[in-house]
Amino acid sequence: MSLGLFDRSLHEPALLEFALVADSHFTEAKSKGSKEFPSRAKQKGRAEMAWKLLADLKPEFVLHMGDIVQEYPGVEEFQESFQAALTQMQACHSKIYFVAGNHDVGDKPDLTMPTHPVEKESLEWFHQQCGRSWYAIEKDECHLIIINSQILNTGSKDEKAQQAWLDQELEKTDGKRIFLFLHLPLYLENQDDEALGHYDVISEPARSSLLNLVKKHQIELIGGAHVHFAFLDKIEGARYFQFASPAFTRPGFGYLFQAPSPPERGRDDRDKLGIYLIRVLTDRTDVHFIRTYGFSQPEQWCPPPFQKLLTPLSAGQNSSPMGISLRQPLSSTTEIPIGFPNLLRPKIRNDYPLLMLLESGTRHVRAPLSDWNDPFQSKRLNLLSQEDVAMTVTTLATGLSDKMRESLELSKATCLEWQMAGSLFPDEKILSKLIELSRSLPFELSLAPVIPGEIFKGKQHPRTRIGYTLDELADLDQKLQQIDITLDRALCRIHAEESPFEIISELTSLLPTYKRIHQVDLTMELASLEDQINLNRAVAALFHITALPGARLFFDPLVDIDRTMDISHGLLDPLCNPRETFTALRTLNAVLFTNRPKNFVRIEQIHISNRQGYVLTEKNNTHILLFSSDKPWSNRDSDTLRQVMDQNDHAGSKKLYHLVKGNVFTGNQQEITSLLLEKELTGPLLISSIQPQP
Repeated sequence: MSLGLFDRSLHEPALLEFALVADSHFTEAKSKGSKEFPSRAKQKGRAEMAWKLLADLKPEFVLHMGDIVQEYPGVEEFQESFQAALTQMQACHSKIYFVAGNHDVGDKPDLTMPTHPVEKESLEWFHQQCGRSWYAIEKDECHLIIINSQILNTGSKDEKAQQAWLDQELEKTDGKRIFLFLHLPLYLENQDDEALGHYDVISEPARSSLLNLVKKHQIELIGGAHVHFAFLDKIEGARYFQFASPAFTRPGFGYLFQAPSPPERGRDDRDKLGIYLIRVLTDRTDVHFIRTYGFSQPEQWCPPPFQKLLTPLSAGQNSSPMGISLRQPLSSTTEIPIGFPNLLRPKIRNDYPLLMLLESGTRHVRAPLSDWNDPFQSKRLNLLSQEDVAMTVTTLATGLSDKMRESLELSKATCLEWQMAGSLFPDEKILSKLIELSRSLPFELSLAPVIPGEIFKGKQHPRTRIGYTLDELADLDQKLQQIDITLDRALCRIHAEESPFEIISELTSLLPTYKRIHQVDLTMELASLEDQINLNRAVAALFHITALPGARLFFDPLVDIDRTMDISHGLLDPLCNPRETFTALRTLNAVLFTNRPKNFVRIEQIHISNRQGYVLTEKNNTHILLFSSDKPWSNRDSDTLRQVMDQNDHAGSKKLYHLVKGNVFTGNQQEITSLLLEKELTGPLLISSIQPQP
């Protein structure tokens, strides 16, 4: 019997679980516009793919966020296309609720809009097909409210009826968790976004009215669609999402990125396409983005016999040591040039780095203190911390100041990293004040030297190092003993030419000998332009950091650096799409650290033919990490792997993780080794034992 398309073994049961699809834009292959944008012919298949994935997810229900079809009311093909789309949706085998979009009922009232505004006939027809466009869904303690954004500011009887109903509905939701969904965004960059001539936001006075209701009734989550791009903001306590589409990306929004335009003038940025699974838990709501990559068949998306691993978000990764150093700001803003469908320059914000951090399960971020002195960056970083990401604030300063203390309080830092220019040890008086400050706020204190003159191969000029070497850590510990001060943490750097395994193994032996350094964190730059090198080093480092419970491992950079003296590939490419290293780390992080008990035993190095690997043995589990080889897998390799598993592993089923794809296969030893012979799997692989439940 098939196990289905998803492995959800890392997730606890939810109070409520539903799926969400935004802007599916069903269209027939020969629709108008296919010559201008060839991907339009693929929209029907991409929508079909979404419904097939939803059938496998088996949510309690599906919420479609509007724009069911590519056509719009008033054109000849609209009703026929709409009916075909509704028929296609039946493939998900779940109850479907609908949000009215502009392609469903008509555009917002704005004389500059390129399509017709809502008319009585189009709205009535939609109500006949999909039910009333303002309503509520009640599930235990959850109250989902759906409204029609297209009739706002029309002054129509329908708008007045909807408003009266909404006021009444919100008044009777005391004690319940409220979720609000509509098609048009309230705003994109700021709550005071200009609206006339802006295709993508609700105009006044309806916007302010809705914002006041959100604040008054302590709504937990607001969801919008329409823009085909993902955004996340906070409206007081409410998380405010804009959901991406599985069909296509909107041209114009590509101006967010310092990169050449994606295919079809930005309309076919396939890595940004997908659907959502919403999991309401006791203490939070997780919004999982499931990338569909523009595929039309599940077999393309996740080839059998694999399943796609559904990984926890940052808030569900309490034990994760994975961190990111922000060499670039967390977010940036830009203006889209005037052009169809806008008559002004819409201001937009790049939230993809932030969203990708949450998707990866990252739990720690290093960022300079100056970011908290910038109102825009401070707001974005604080949003990240509210998503349970711990902040390490770095500062290159020579002394303390009242302004610095205020900035630290604003940042809600969990750790201050004091960087010492040209020195391995701080002034004793400053160190005492820093420790006193860290106890009063409170946060942990970490030291990091800033030492110039480090030589790199291929570089004309020497570079400046941030972080200790292993030899320097011993000296630091000795000096701390002399002044009778205990340090929370110190930062150690893994040089680009050093082995993560050797550095972490040696540090594992050294750390218990330190008397005044409680913990050592590690930072590692992805310094190569060869993705395979970055991939192997990053995976090895995260695998081995299990030997240092409580340590943090910071990767750098998050996004490619491609126009400075030091260029390197990050976890994300210039379009903020995931590189293989991102997916591999996200998968490995989830497998090793979700609900991880502190029962580490040992790590041993192994070789299978010319493949390097490691075995992590715990009290109840064994994980075998294998790196790629330029030679195909052989029967001899399978025999050697079985011997390794026999020596180190427990009996029972196992999981084979194809880390760079986020795919997993569940089976016994024989099935796994047979699969390795049959498939050419590139990139690092992880084989983990599965222990029977007591």
